[in-house]
Amino acid sequence: MKLLSGWRAALVVLVALVVVALLLTAFFWLAVVAGVIAGVAAFNLLAVPRLARRLRVPELAIVASLLVVLAVGGFLVGGPVAAAAGTVAWLVGVLGPRLVLRRFRQQLELAELRTQSGRPVVVDLERAPIGAGAADDDAVVTFRRPE
Repeated sequence: MKLLSGWRAALVVLVALVVVALLLTAFFWLAVVAGVIAGVAAFNLLAVPRLARRLRVPELAIVASLLVVLAVGGFLVGGPVAAAAGTVAWLVGVLGPRLVLRRFRQQLELAELRTQSGRPVVVDLERAPIGAGAADDDAVVTFRRPE
């Protein structure tokens, strides 16, 4: 085994410090992106439906404006790479939970249809305003006859 001394040892220590600093920076920014994704997902699942009902605006408009805010905010903070990170945070925090919930609703609907054979069942009961001036208590109900 050869011992390093002098300028070679200083160079090895300097390279090791640079590698450690780069790793810490990468972990920090990954943690920031993970935090943004968690915040976006929580906002998407908890606040967007209520906000859309109160403002009488489609959820899609709120979610699309969130994409713009994340992309532009990322660009202002860190340029194109951060804008891409904001877009990825939107994809994971908004589209991911929505796709999972859609799949869950479909499975729940199929299970409901299987258990209620022989009589008309209420398939979809979704609290959605019928028009722009409709109250929050209005609901859209779809009836389906068993095949």
